[in-house]
Amino acid sequence: GAAGTEAVERNAAFLEAAVAEHFYPVKDKEGEEMADDVPVPPHKAVLDMEKVRSTLKQLVRDWAEDGAVERAASFSRILGSLEAAFPAGARGDRAADVVRGDGGGDDIGAWRHRAKVSVLVPGAGLGRLTWEVVRRGFRVQGNEFSYFALLASNFVLNATANEAWTVYPYCHDVNNVMREADQLRAVKVPDVDPRDIGPVEEEDEAVPSSPETDRYSMCAGDFLEIYGGCEHVNGWTVVATCFFIDTAHNVVDYIRLIHRILVPGGLWLNQGPLLYHYADMGSEQSVELTAEELLRVIASEGFEILETDTIQSTYTGNRRSILQNVYNCIFFKARKRPIEPSE
Repeated sequence: GAAGTEAVERNAAFLEAAVAEHFYPVKDKEGEEMADDVPVPPHKAVLDMEKVRSTLKQLVRDWAEDGAVERAASFSRILGSLEAAFPAGARGDRAADVVRGDGGGDDIGAWRHRAKVSVLVPGAGLGRLTWEVVRRGFRVQGNEFSYFALLASNFVLNATANEAWTVYPYCHDVNNVMREADQLRAVKVPDVDPRDIGPVEEEDEAVPSSPETDRYSMCAGDFLEIYGGCEHVNGWTVVATCFFIDTAHNVVDYIRLIHRILVPGGLWLNQGPLLYHYADMGSEQSVELTAEELLRVIASEGFEILETDTIQSTYTGNRRSILQNVYNCIFFKARKRPIEPSE
């Protein structure tokens, strides 16, 4: 009907705007521009459409009022632990104490400006967690592999204002629908002004943020490839992973790299399930650890486990759907063991 047509058209308008500045004509081997109606293999078209639908739902999770409850369940423990470890208004910059590990228990940041604390968020998705981190005064870099997520997050963060767009993320859902109105529900995004990343704490006063402060960045690519270089060794104060570690072929590779890139005494904050992405792909390598085994391996790879918990959360959940999938997420706070002082 007309309502369904409008929903599809509004989604298309948002998606076209999101990719507009990244569209380049496709050329053949002779350098001639090809027609824009080149057929896409059926299996590829189906996979891409699934990713587009998933991106629209991630848009709700990260940038809509409808996603507030889910964000609170997914992000609050990570953000609370980060803020507790690095109290606002702290003074001093005893970076050498991090290396020696004598910054005072597991609170390595009580003496550092938040603006000097570097936080890495692998698997940043559409960028809300990174935005929440930078809003709290930290330096943050998000890392994401999915082009779909990168295009959408870039558009939201850099080219939108509060409630600038209306999308219909559930209009393609045909299963577990209670009412047509639920299926055609409009959602306004973003629910905040993404350009407002707050002031940076600088000595005794707050100063306006600017690109020169280098407080907020995104890096596209595979986590293991991007951060495996020598320039990242001991380069990050905190690594925050949310619904990420089960994306690995071998989660031990993630554990070892996170240990490598954290400063001695640095913190790893994690929350998410263990829905190993490659577990059911016979042609792909996949190592699946239980939560108990995971924590044991983390401890054996040079971390001290400071805190563990389970927290219920959905992921891109539709609160009006008949079907509700809830994860008992694994939360942990771990510290890279400091370098022992020499005799």
